[in-house]
Amino acid sequence: MNKETTVEEFSKLISNIPFKNIDLKEIYINTNEDFILYRHQILNGYYIAIYNDGNNHLRVITENKNAFIINLENVDKDNYSILYKVHKPRKIVLDAKPIYKNDFNLVNGIYDILLISNIFYKLHINDINDFIKTFMNNVDSNNINTLIYNLHIIKDKFNTILDKNKMFTMVNKEFELLEVISRCELNGLPCNCIEFEKFINVMNEKFKENESTFSEVYKARYTNLKSLLNGLKQEGHKPVFNEEYLYKTGNTTLYSLSVVRRIYKENKNRKINSKSDRILPTYNPYNKIGAIESNFNIDPLYLPYLTTDKEKYYITSKYENLELRIFANLSNIDYLIEWSNNNNLIPSMAEKLFKEQYNEDKQLYELYTYALLKALIKGYNSLNSIRKYFISEVQFLLNEEEIKEYLKKFKEEFKEVIIFIYNFNKTISHENRVSTSSAMPIYKYMKLTSSDIMKDFIIKVYKNIKQYNKRNKYKLSIVYLSQDKIIIESDKESYNLALDILNRNLSKAYNKYVKNVSMLSSVNTGFKRLRA
Repeated sequence: MNKETTVEEFSKLISNIPFKNIDLKEIYINTNEDFILYRHQILNGYYIAIYNDGNNHLRVITENKNAFIINLENVDKDNYSILYKVHKPRKIVLDAKPIYKNDFNLVNGIYDILLISNIFYKLHINDINDFIKTFMNNVDSNNINTLIYNLHIIKDKFNTILDKNKMFTMVNKEFELLEVISRCELNGLPCNCIEFEKFINVMNEKFKENESTFSEVYKARYTNLKSLLNGLKQEGHKPVFNEEYLYKTGNTTLYSLSVVRRIYKENKNRKINSKSDRILPTYNPYNKIGAIESNFNIDPLYLPYLTTDKEKYYITSKYENLELRIFANLSNIDYLIEWSNNNNLIPSMAEKLFKEQYNEDKQLYELYTYALLKALIKGYNSLNSIRKYFISEVQFLLNEEEIKEYLKKFKEEFKEVIIFIYNFNKTISHENRVSTSSAMPIYKYMKLTSSDIMKDFIIKVYKNIKQYNKRNKYKLSIVYLSQDKIIIESDKESYNLALDILNRNLSKAYNKYVKNVSMLSSVNTGFKRLRA
């Protein structure tokens, strides 16, 4: 079944579930003795629905319509934590993150309704209020037990589709990943937050100054990229604001302006807790292309503020050029595979595409080649759409005649690549991962496969860390994740083992999905945003 059918089936199903307004038998558990008395009844089934109502009550709704209401003030955590430890019954929850963050030593058998909804449904649902408003408005919202009971009905409907489309493996992997992400959010990144907040305030002031400068000197709006590029062009500059290009070609003035603009955009809505010694990023485990998203990207300029304890090591592990290597592998085109294995895919394509021009400005023509290839992979085929993509992707302004010329050259030099891009039709990845993006099939498949690799890698690393931490005094922890990167915090005594865990699992995860193109990765000690 293709992606569109699967997503549509979930959307129609969840919008038409026959939710029930029913009365449940309420059983109050106010003491440890009460819990011991009823524990067998609670655990005697395949599924239970659990919800913490925020009023010191844990509501546990069974399939046979019993509502156990546990008083969290009077019942010891050591007692009721058994509900989360056991593999059976499986726990239906609306959001598993708070459970993983609640200092339970062990959590098993989670079935997260919100996570499945966000994977397959076209709206992003944040919490129980969103969920009720979107799907359960025909249920009495004042009857919390009935609302929670209906999670059993939703679970049954979901499982029918997951089973039909062989998606249980993929969804269970997402449940595993959710534990890693929750723990990672809890750990956070060590930070001198007072100084970091001062730095962000300085960058905000510089942004305002730059906006004024561009308006007066360059006759352009600093906030608007197209206006900014036009202004540079009119003043005799190359109409480029690409940070990598400006850095590598030594244009320090424009590079600084570009950095200020980007950092302002990334942090303008960020709230920093100056009293904390950690930045606590949050993560969306499954965006439209099935990848992990973080609301915090590590930048070289942040390094002075990401403080490191002298007794701690911070190890960054990263896949390099992952998506392009997946693309070359999928294409099965000999020269793309050869160039990728030699770690010079884009330079080789640029040299073939631009010939003598390439030596005039290698950085520039590699940018052109990369942007044009990505534009075609994403499905941009009109001159105007490619021109807009050049502005947004590489922050470079070209006119339609230039785009037309480069596109013609590309089609002449890389006919096999064009044919491959437009004939590719897979919409679900190896792991049955799905995308709600409307991009080209090849682009979605690349993204989904890179997500398969990264999520396999993260889960393998986390399992190794859990095993190690059970047996050892010196601990390891994951403190940061992204679409291609993981950062581990270690003690001096566990440093070598951390390196071994990362290096071993990098290749294991990659080699499962990519057979013809060798892996390129990096493992470094210290906080780094490695340049691709």
